[in-house]
Amino acid sequence: MITRPIDDTGRVCIPMEFRKALGMDKHGALAMELRGNQIIIEKSHDICCVCAGDRDLEELGKRKICKSCMNELIGAAALERYMQDMASGKKT
Repeated sequence: MITRPIDDTGRVCIPMEFRKALGMDKHGALAMELRGNQIIIEKSHDICCVCAGDRDLEELGKRKICKSCMNELIGAAALERYMQDMASGKKT
């Protein structure tokens, strides 16, 4: 058993050996549950890096993003480009 301190904001560092054994990187997610006087921490399944949803996930670099958030971000980027074009006098 390894003992780790809790920092001022309540964080605990997961030992590198544990993360490697579970195949986790710094973008991994953990599921936590309180059982009596124990905190149970398990490797979580993949979740969206924006909304934490777990359906219709796609790769986004080393992270996952759901199709809904992807479409929202793509739509927001397209709107931003349109607004910039309008402000600069470009016709679309």
